[in-house]
Amino acid sequence: MINTKKQSIIKPLRSLQRPLQTLQESFQNKKQLYFISFAFAFIFFGYNASQQFIAGIYNSDGNKNIAFISLAIVYSIFIISMIFAPLLIKKIGTKKAMLISTICYAFYPLAIAAKNIPFLYFASILVGLGAGTLWNGLNLHIVTISDKKEYGRNLGIFYFFLSLGSVLGILITSALIEKVSLFSVMLMHTIMILASMIFIFLSKETVLPENAIERNLLHVFKEKKIYLIIAALLPIGTIGSLLYATFAVIVSQKLGLAAVGYVTLIGYITPMLIPYISGRISDNKSKEKIMFIAIIIGLAALSLVYFSLFKEKTLLWGTLLGIFLLFTYSYTFKTVTNSLVADYFQNKNVGNALSIVETCNTAITAIFLLLNTILPGIIIMYIVMIMIICSLIPIIVLIIQKEKEKKQTNKIQKIF
Repeated sequence: MINTKKQSIIKPLRSLQRPLQTLQESFQNKKQLYFISFAFAFIFFGYNASQQFIAGIYNSDGNKNIAFISLAIVYSIFIISMIFAPLLIKKIGTKKAMLISTICYAFYPLAIAAKNIPFLYFASILVGLGAGTLWNGLNLHIVTISDKKEYGRNLGIFYFFLSLGSVLGILITSALIEKVSLFSVMLMHTIMILASMIFIFLSKETVLPENAIERNLLHVFKEKKIYLIIAALLPIGTIGSLLYATFAVIVSQKLGLAAVGYVTLIGYITPMLIPYISGRISDNKSKEKIMFIAIIIGLAALSLVYFSLFKEKTLLWGTLLGIFLLFTYSYTFKTVTNSLVADYFQNKNVGNALSIVETCNTAITAIFLLLNTILPGIIIMYIVMIMIICSLIPIIVLIIQKEKEKKQTNKIQKIF
């Protein structure tokens, strides 16, 4: 009788043990997400504000090409480091990789303040090297701590804090850039970047899935859909160069240096909302169709910016709305693409796949930063427009393939 009573008490407790354990794991994972999100908010408070103003700073000195070459170095080295970063992360883990990367980023604002060209180019190399391990570590960190149904949502939360840090950095820099010394502003950015290490230290090392990273990077290309994803994503690599270079120069010429921060700030405010919304939708809806809608928005956005900037009288409202829509397209695409790659690859080789996708995206950014040194802004915008139109083709192919897979699955279910 006593044993029966004990069992009647123990059984319900055991049944509660599993949900409680799941709840505890979910809480720990959310805590890790917020630690890393806060860390990136601090890093890009300093780095994005520095990067945003470098073209305007050197343009006012009569040599804007120094800024473009610096940014091109960053993205060119980033390409190389992205390829080999997964192998380094496999050896030392995501946490150590992100800590080392943070130190690399801290040199960049100081190099801008020094206005020493060799130092600036050296700092650009360091940032490029650090960027590969930083973003690879971040992508793998979020994949590891996220449930499949929450991957888009978690990316949305991350991008919110990343963008919040960038917005605050640019706003404060815009307010101070013409009132205090350049060195004081850039020193503040360096301190903020180094402060991010506190949150990385507080985070725990993630245990990567066994097959998340393979030594042979070419195994990624066995999944044929990766070619279509890369083809669709290529125009996204141009958006950063438009904001940091093309738009920054045009706006500084027409509206002044201080206006660069305020006008292009909208490009950083947009990711505070859009990735979370698109991420939540993509967790439950067709990711491929969301990407198709995003491309249409991107085309409308670039058209609006073009007519606003290149009219005889610059239309500020049109520029702001166009940049908002352009970054709606960009961050929806980036969030959904990462989620889609995680779906296609599951845990097998996902680290290499995310790395290859980011590498291709970065290669386009580097190419377009260099194009800014030889081509006028209007030509660059024409090229980007053509690329966005062409990106519709691989997305349509992915949608058709998805529909075929659904039909096949339904047929199998009917048989059984």
